[in-house]
Amino acid sequence: MLGLIEEYVFGDARGYGRSVLYVCDEKTKWFRTGQVYVEGLDDIIDGILYSASTGGCSVRSSLQPRQGDINTVPFVTSMSIDIDAETFDVAKKLAKLAHSLLEGLDAAPLVVFTGGKGYALRVYLSKEYREIEEEAYRSLGEMLAEPLPRVANIELPPIKGLIKVPFTRHEKTKQLVLLYDPKRDKHVDDPGEAADLLAKAEDKPLPMLKGFEPSKKKAVKPAEAALAAEERRGGGYEYLERLDPTKLTDCRKRLAILWGLYKGGSVDEAVKAAEEFLEKAGAKDKARQVKYTVRWAVAKGIKPPRKETLLKRKSFIGISYEDCLDVLK
Repeated sequence: MLGLIEEYVFGDARGYGRSVLYVCDEKTKWFRTGQVYVEGLDDIIDGILYSASTGGCSVRSSLQPRQGDINTVPFVTSMSIDIDAETFDVAKKLAKLAHSLLEGLDAAPLVVFTGGKGYALRVYLSKEYREIEEEAYRSLGEMLAEPLPRVANIELPPIKGLIKVPFTRHEKTKQLVLLYDPKRDKHVDDPGEAADLLAKAEDKPLPMLKGFEPSKKKAVKPAEAALAAEERRGGGYEYLERLDPTKLTDCRKRLAILWGLYKGGSVDEAVKAAEEFLEKAGAKDKARQVKYTVRWAVAKGIKPPRKETLLKRKSFIGISYEDCLDVLK
């Protein structure tokens, strides 16, 4: 099992480090939630074994190699499509569909059951993608996910994103994270069979897509186009309801959206303000979701409540606006 995990974490870029994130439950004292730089199996074996045996922490490793620290990405090797639905069956059906679509592009994605109600598809990328920039990386992910019906939450982690490690456990459900074989409709709990799936995925990365230019930065989608695309998916005002700052459970995401809209002005100004807020709040990995929310809301002409109104309201979802501001201090 440990050989499989070593290959999964480090195998596509031997000689380089990785970023590993431990997310631990409240009862865990030995480990603390946090992200660390690691260079080999010896650096993570304690966390892997602790997670597998107790479920006190989950373990996520970076999709790309790291060089010297958790932030420096020397080149790109893979991407992930994360699928999370209200029901397990819906998520699994979408994962099978995504796997089939990617096979049609001559790739062999790895499907990972995350231990909850979701799946993540790890798509290894051919060497032509190694120098890809953030905007083009995002564009590629959007191209791959576009055919999937929006009946679940589909997220595309950024270049610095992470993915759960097989044979560790989900910190809440305590279920094992396992590779999933869509051909047999089976969660693979045998390390030998899992190693075979991993080898196939590594041996068949996504080839360069026709017409895709990895070295060219993708232009930011205009707000009108983003709005039109969302309305074609049947979003309308229901989309805002799902991402309304008062309904999101993450204080920093709610505030980032509000902050961007408070700034007013152009869409770019609002997006920049939201991204700056996120960075200060230590939640830069949420920038993509907030960016498109801000663009959509500004294009629609929707304004958030005034700051004074929120302060009078005292709290939403149990967290006061003033307490949220303390995140930045």
